[in-house]
Amino acid sequence: MMKKTSIKAAILALASVTLVNCSPADNSQAKADSAKAVKTVVKKIEPKTTVKKTSKALVPLEDQYPVYTANYYKDDKLVNKYIDQLVAIEGTVLDLKSGVDQRPIYQLQLSGDVNKTLWVGSLVKVIGTSVKKGQTLRVLGFFDQTQKASEQLAKLTKDDVYLIGFCFHNQHSGLPIYLNKWMKHCIAWQNNQTVENLRK
Repeated sequence: MMKKTSIKAAILALASVTLVNCSPADNSQAKADSAKAVKTVVKKIEPKTTVKKTSKALVPLEDQYPVYTANYYKDDKLVNKYIDQLVAIEGTVLDLKSGVDQRPIYQLQLSGDVNKTLWVGSLVKVIGTSVKKGQTLRVLGFFDQTQKASEQLAKLTKDDVYLIGFCFHNQHSGLPIYLNKWMKHCIAWQNNQTVENLRK
């Protein structure tokens, strides 16, 4: 299981991330680049936007980015054992805010049988508008207590829990947005790796 301390370290220390636009049809080039990205030393520089051209899908489109939203809730309430654990959820964007240091905040109406909204704080710096209201997002990240969130996010919700997201896939545009530091997990998730396997 990935340690929560690594997420905290990312929030406090991460100063440079990469917005990676990968074709949903494939990620072979992105996979090759990920090895370099994971080894990159974080420096306090402006984030770069990189467009990755790909050629052959590793798994069919319909099998990419699996989500398990309903598994984490019972009677529309989050099951506490999933706090601090890696999860994958899907929801429709109801609202979005510009967060601290160009890291957006999304309000999602969760998909499936879960009658619940959830605020998601992104670890990825995003320049420009890549997500719009009404679009469906799939997110890989961690549930955390709202009292630990930024002041801006904490003011947006009365919920006790929010989601820290580091891998996003826009189901409407096909645009994936990955955090450089955890790109290998994002690519594995794209290639139909389950959350249980990614926790190892």
